[in-house]
Amino acid sequence: MITVFTTTYNRAYSLPRLYHSLIKQTTFDFEWLVIDDGSTDGTDAVIKDMISHHKCSFPVRYYHESNSGKAAEINKGALLAKGQWFFIVDSDDWLPQDSIATIIKETSMIQSKDVGVVCGMRFYENGIPVGADQSFETTECTHFDFKYRNKASNQGDLAEVIKTSVLKAYPFPIFPGEKFCPEAVVFNRIALRYKTRYFFKNIYYCEYQSDGLSAHITRLRMKNWQSSLLCYAEQAHCPVPLKIKARSWINFWRFSFCAHRKINFPSYQIPFGAYLCKPLGLIFHWIDHKK
Repeated sequence: MITVFTTTYNRAYSLPRLYHSLIKQTTFDFEWLVIDDGSTDGTDAVIKDMISHHKCSFPVRYYHESNSGKAAEINKGALLAKGQWFFIVDSDDWLPQDSIATIIKETSMIQSKDVGVVCGMRFYENGIPVGADQSFETTECTHFDFKYRNKASNQGDLAEVIKTSVLKAYPFPIFPGEKFCPEAVVFNRIALRYKTRYFFKNIYYCEYQSDGLSAHITRLRMKNWQSSLLCYAEQAHCPVPLKIKARSWINFWRFSFCAHRKINFPSYQIPFGAYLCKPLGLIFHWIDHKK
């Protein structure tokens, strides 16, 4: 079974679209697990109304929490999940009718015992894949091999479905006073241990909102600087090309200047060459504050 997981904050207007895409699935071997992250727009009433009229065979479970952020809610969701696979679907997105059936088929065709993630494509409503400049053959490899050694220059915006047991083993780190953590922290850690099965099929429709996380990513990274520093420091130590390592260290320094206290990172995490990127990081930090 698959756990379709949604964390929502003030998305009462878009949740019905996601729900209607779930009741139109060609198979119901899944549950919908919803955690409301402290909404104030009537989301609670909308979801309870959907549940009261729910007639399909898949279960819907709803929890209302305090506003602790998406990363913390994903951690809670992984612990609550009853499915073997965990599919994060944002509250303002929705699924094509064969999404669950496609995921089940792909998980049944996994060849390597080291696969911990299956990954399909995100599409716009008009049928165009998000960010992809060409299709690719189904393959099982590490995230790093796929992203940096694949012949396609841009593989597009991917939709990941993670083994629940794997996500439980690699929870999002939560820092006091922070509500945001880049997903790359978890996916990079998983990629160092597990392979991913990539397939070029639409399993996810997305619509980027002007008030969503993506639209304010720089401000989020500035405000949640501890998570940002962890993300870039770890990424720089991953098997990525030199230019990605350099970019990671530039961003590390860029957001380090947002700290309001001394940063005590172990010295072994910051090699000598990384300090050469510090001036550029300061320049980007200055630009961020000018915006």
